Amino acid sequence: MLTEFVSAGRVVVRAGAAAAFLLLAAAPAAQASAAAGCRAVPHGPVETEVVLDPGRVVLDVSRDKMQLTTLFQGSDNARMTTGGWTTVGLTESSLEVRTATRTATWPAPGGGWCAQLQGARVEIGYPELRVYIPADFRPGSCAYTTVHDHELEHVAITREVLMRHAPHLDRAVRRAGDGMGVRWAATAQEAKSLAAGVINAALAQPLEALRAEHRLRNAAIDTADNYHGLQQRCDAW
Repeated sequence: MLTEFVSAGRVVVRAGAAAAFLLLAAAPAAQASAAAGCRAVPHGPVETEVVLDPGRVVLDVSRDKMQLTTLFQGSDNARMTTGGWTTVGLTESSLEVRTATRTATWPAPGGGWCAQLQGARVEIGYPELRVYIPADFRPGSCAYTTVHDHELEHVAITREVLMRHAPHLDRAVRRAGDGMGVRWAATAQEAKSLAAGVINAALAQPLEALRAEHRLRNAAIDTADNYHGLQQRCDAW
């Protein structure tokens, strides 16, 4: 008897999460070779959907310049600095992937379980884009306005890059769904979560390309020359 299960997996894409994506890629190949006893169940095309989250902007003015500098020292988040690497503005973003799959599972003839993907919904984006402006800067002041406008440039870049890579992300999810076929797993729970692993592994490369462009585009406006030009706008920093 066929059963349907919706598995929801949340993957946070940061530098330290790359290994998790790579580990997911190895499992499906071994499972596919054991699926000889699993016959596909007739059904329509695998339904896949990719939903982008551009992120809501949250303004944080709870820390002063020295606290921001200490907190984000060595961070690869987009930040505006003055001479001596004092942080006077920063935009923090974490790209997240949330995968929910609808999978048909049934007992395999020779033991274990068969799994066949029927649909998947993948949400990719930024639940929150947190913009930090030092508490030292009075709202409406030259320094506050300059930093605020600069950080919103980072927000715009983040959203533009996400949208630009949307076709690649959508293609990766569709190909993973269409190519999954019928897989075998030792347990019912493993069978239910197989598809999410296949999809997340397929997204590893396009997500890395997105992150690489994101870093490059943000770095282009965080140059010493650009900072110097921004600092010239105001007397008090």
